[in-house]
Amino acid sequence: MSTGTPLIETVISNIETDLKAISPINSFRTKPQIISRELQGFDEINDFPALFLSLDRIETQDETNKEIKSNIHLVIYGYVRYNPKGTDTDGAQTQLINLIADIIEKLKNDITRGVGALSTTFPSIITDRGTFEPLAAFIMEVVVELDFVGTDTTTNYDD
Repeated sequence: MSTGTPLIETVISNIETDLKAISPINSFRTKPQIISRELQGFDEINDFPALFLSLDRIETQDETNKEIKSNIHLVIYGYVRYNPKGTDTDGAQTQLINLIADIIEKLKNDITRGVGALSTTFPSIITDRGTFEPLAAFIMEVVVELDFVGTDTTTNYDD
């Protein structure tokens, strides 16, 4: 039995750490004010931009008796708000585009997620299409592909 940190938790923590590093100090366009794994509704969010990270699903495929390929599907929910009285002159949609670009750029810097992942991809990004002005929102799917090699799990019934 394993007592260490589950591989999935390591991947999620790595992404959460990367999201927290998004800041103009690190040459990005945005600075998320909230990064959490606990989703909040629009009416509960006080600081913007806000990012929420959630595990969607895990797909596995046995390759051999020792090798398992896995795709960890995560979802990032992102929210921005345009404040005409604030110092940011970009509208909500421009802020949203900048936030999406920053997330992709940051997560593409190290696709291995600290566990030797084969890839980190973004197969789907859906926005609110401007319907929430002065807010804007997106849902981004992030897929981390892993190739796990463990011990041989075959049983020899000839013995």
